[in-house]
Amino acid sequence: MSEYVSVATLKEHSRIDFSECSDEYLMQLIDAAESSLRMWLQVDDLATGMANDGTPMVHEGNLDASLVQAILMLAAASYENRESVNPVMMYTNPVFIQLTRPWVNR
Repeated sequence: MSEYVSVATLKEHSRIDFSECSDEYLMQLIDAAESSLRMWLQVDDLATGMANDGTPMVHEGNLDASLVQAILMLAAASYENRESVNPVMMYTNPVFIQLTRPWVNR
């Protein structure tokens, strides 16, 4: 369960009607997005992760705003594209790349 992004924040970000789906399902999307972000950034734990310049990903218990936004974008995209087949070709969002590039440990 994510300690950085709440279901309420995802609902507000995605403008999801509070009756459209369960909070448990939305938390599953948030958890999957956070897990995906950890893999993308190649860190085991966001709480101990750092950018290449030594900036911590979490400061005073708060995940950097750019990484929170990245989690929200991934979770929202998962919500909007719940099916395995999409009639439109999907690409990596350039804003996601811009938000996460300083944190990628490669």
